[in-house]
Amino acid sequence: MLCFSDSIRHDDPSMQQLLNTIEKAQTLTQLILAVWPLARVLARHIVEYVLAERAQRPVPWPPCPTCGTLLRSKGFAQRQLTSLVGPIRGRRRIGRCPHGCDIPQVAPFDAALGVQPHQRTSGELQCLGCALAVSLHNALQDLRFRSRPRQLPRADQQASQQPSDSPVQS
Repeated sequence: MLCFSDSIRHDDPSMQQLLNTIEKAQTLTQLILAVWPLARVLARHIVEYVLAERAQRPVPWPPCPTCGTLLRSKGFAQRQLTSLVGPIRGRRRIGRCPHGCDIPQVAPFDAALGVQPHQRTSGELQCLGCALAVSLHNALQDLRFRSRPRQLPRADQQASQQPSDSPVQS
């Protein structure tokens, strides 16, 4: 059950500033733009809370790819990703081979979330970045096309399109 009210400090000056901005908004546009930062803060708190709760659950450790022995936990390690709602910080269990095989540390929770090792940007932000790049490219192409000067017909095309005033010679 979500109960993250303890993680949001109501006396936090930055929270109060967000609430004051909402209170001062006059138009619908101002109100929506004022609410958006608060929504991001709340979304980030919810995501971090859910991730912290899930990180505490028992982890089934995979076998070592070198020797086949089940990996063992070496404790928790910090992780941060940049997301659509801002930086997401959390801790997750990491494990190693108990025989000291030369393998990188393993984080099963990252794999369960679909996060790659050393990934710094979340998937939804990457998708939006790609969509923005494509949209921007198309918008620029459209702008270039619209601002292109009209091509005037060449002289030989003009001559062939105009009716001839001289009589036809045979």
